[in-house]
Amino acid sequence: MAAPVNSVLPAITGTVEVGEVLTCSTGTWTGATSCAYQWLRDGVAITGATAATHTITVDDLLCVLSCRVTATNSGDTPATTATADSAATVAVPSTIIVESGSIVTGADSYESLANAGAYLVKRGDATWAAATAALKEAALRKATAYLDGKYRSRWKGCKVRPVPLDGLTTQALEWPRYEVEISGYLFPSDEIPQRIKDACCELALRALSGDLAADTTAGIKREKVDVIETEYFQGAAPGTTYQIVDQLLSDFLKPSGSADAVRG
Repeated sequence: MAAPVNSVLPAITGTVEVGEVLTCSTGTWTGATSCAYQWLRDGVAITGATAATHTITVDDLLCVLSCRVTATNSGDTPATTATADSAATVAVPSTIIVESGSIVTGADSYESLANAGAYLVKRGDATWAAATAALKEAALRKATAYLDGKYRSRWKGCKVRPVPLDGLTTQALEWPRYEVEISGYLFPSDEIPQRIKDACCELALRALSGDLAADTTAGIKREKVDVIETEYFQGAAPGTTYQIVDQLLSDFLKPSGSADAVRG
């Protein structure tokens, strides 16, 4: 007897998206009495992924998947084996839905994973590159939510589609906006300013290491722990100020304390 011989490689079928199920065929073998599966992520075995099917998870984001079939000839003494790998899938696409300015349904970020990575690499940051794609996606969503929540009452102009119109859905995010005037120039209502995208990147980086808007205890007048004291001015709330973000957004914000009507 001899080890199994493969004549047709295993093949993967299914939609390559998070949440979808992929199926791997055994391929065609001569002299095989049984076959076993091992799914690979970027060529590395995925722990526990040893069935004919694999459900794509966020851990697979931006990775290619393949399947290794091990054929066994149990008629041999001892049993003999041979392996064959399927072709790799395309990279599992990001689940981020980026707002382009055209009012994208379900938009949850002002910037893509690829562009955020390029922005931060240019600035010499290594933290972003070391994080998983799933953590990066979560960070971009948190950054976008922070921008919309923190500055909602201060953005210039108004949302392009604040309410449903003629069967169209309302826009998910605060941008794009109408009537945003900068030095006498009206910013296009079908674009997202680059500086808002950059601010999203800056906040996403910070979101990797902690909450952007952590819960705070109100009403603290004085707090002393050993030699450390905390005291807040009357009416002031504790929190973090991201100076670089405020600088990036300055042209798109009404003055602090502005009494302009909030239409967005």
